Amino acid sequence: MVSRCTAVDVLTMFITCAMFRPVCGRATRIPGKACSATIDIASALGVRIARMQGSRVQYEPVYPLGDRSSLSVEFKTRHSTGLLFLASSENLEHRSAETPDSVALYLQQGHLRYYFNCGNTNGLLTMHEEFNDNSWHKVEFTRIPLKGMVKIDDEKPFRDYVHTCAPFNHIYLGGLPQRVRIPGFSGLNQRLNGCLRNFRIDEVPVEGTPHYSAVFSCD
Repeated sequence: MVSRCTAVDVLTMFITCAMFRPVCGRATRIPGKACSATIDIASALGVRIARMQGSRVQYEPVYPLGDRSSLSVEFKTRHSTGLLFLASSENLEHRSAETPDSVALYLQQGHLRYYFNCGNTNGLLTMHEEFNDNSWHKVEFTRIPLKGMVKIDDEKPFRDYVHTCAPFNHIYLGGLPQRVRIPGFSGLNQRLNGCLRNFRIDEVPVEGTPHYSAVFSCD
């Protein structure tokens, strides 16, 4: 997937294309030097989330993720806190509820946390192991009828929890839109200062084109 940037994002502090090959968010750009980059979160190269508000990859699945579906992504960071992904039943910028049905995996002080809010069921689980070692790790969330299962590096750190989430129509990777906040969970609201790659839904590369907002090639 080739993304072309014909503007320089003012919030990237005018870093040149030759240094980081930025992809500019459509809503935050000014006329400037043209540049191009190969950006694909489904590839082995992946993307780097920028150190700026609103940096993220956003994806709307071709088909809503209901029962018997999964999503996975690999991450690498040396920083302690940041969102890996959040899957929601609604677009968080136009949500009808303060906290729509959603699940998320994120790092808090290096520890993996699993957040879910589905109807009358919600919870927050934390692993003791730390994962901000600047090595690649794979996280996976699988929906099976009335349950959600999490794996990291092919290990199951938590038991399967019952939930009744509505199908997920929106997926946010690495960060949330600039004006969106999830009340009470600070780590969910912080972007990942690191890289994401090999994004999969049902174990295959995603269909369609994700929206890339102020991200870089991870090389």
